[in-house]
Amino acid sequence: MNGEMSGANASPIGRSDQKMTRKKPGEFHVVNHSVPREDGVAKVTGRAVFTSDIHLEGMAYAKLLRSPFAHAHILSVDTVKALRQPGVIAVLSGNDLQGIDPYYGHAVKDHPLLAIGKVRFLGEPVAAVVAEDERSAYEALESVHVEYEELPVVLDADSALADGAPLVHETAYRGGGFRGFDDPGSPQPSNICQGIHLEWGDARAAFPQAAHTIEGEFFFPMAYAYAMEAYVSIADYNDSGLTVYSSAQHPFIVRNDLCKVFGLALNRVRLIVPFIGGGYGSKSYSKIEGGNAHHAQRRRARSHPNRCGSRRTAARP
Repeated sequence: MNGEMSGANASPIGRSDQKMTRKKPGEFHVVNHSVPREDGVAKVTGRAVFTSDIHLEGMAYAKLLRSPFAHAHILSVDTVKALRQPGVIAVLSGNDLQGIDPYYGHAVKDHPLLAIGKVRFLGEPVAAVVAEDERSAYEALESVHVEYEELPVVLDADSALADGAPLVHETAYRGGGFRGFDDPGSPQPSNICQGIHLEWGDARAAFPQAAHTIEGEFFFPMAYAYAMEAYVSIADYNDSGLTVYSSAQHPFIVRNDLCKVFGLALNRVRLIVPFIGGGYGSKSYSKIEGGNAHHAQRRRARSHPNRCGSRRTAARP
């Protein structure tokens, strides 16, 4: 065949008797012309529904009281005055997390739904107020009195790894459903969450032979991807299971966390993500869904859903 294909399997490539024709822009089906966004019309006309637009019948509102300290023991949480406020349905703290696994996390289960025993970062949720409307919930937060005992803090890696450093977590780390690590975690309480070992060759021998070696310390400021939409979640817990509306960017990870927290099968947890008003990674993984679902679970006798959202000035995990 002299390297040339013939018959039905002949290819036009390299054949002098066939010329390639250039298609005009209008002749392409996908490339070289504008493709309308599937969500474009709904968004520019205001018909797009975001989680914050959803209102279910009988829905209550939950707001979180957050810690003013980075590290402190919680000595007491006094909710008596808040419970007397008009419109308040319930006030919950870490002492009310019985009957569930109160910790969640996709890689490491180190997040309690509400702080248990102590707080580990500035802004950690300590108590939740559930009320008939948002204003009543916000106002009742001011009536929740929490007594703290401040603890030494670790603000950088060096202080966290120093001998005798205070432990941020005083229990061993438990792996989540999506660890992403092959190396085992530390079996003992430690400020090292996860060690990863990756090496090949002889690095010590390579450095003396290198033409140049550069050493340095690099510091990056805190950054936050501030979306237009605050993080919001709505939970409806009834005899059929748990339904959650959320602005989460990782719905399957969030659903898995909810299943583990409440001991439910996957087919009893439904996670619905409407349009997301921006995320850029800041709405990754679980945030307030578990705590919000717990509030709804406690109200399931009355079949009332529950809604929780972040303030624009406090967009924290």
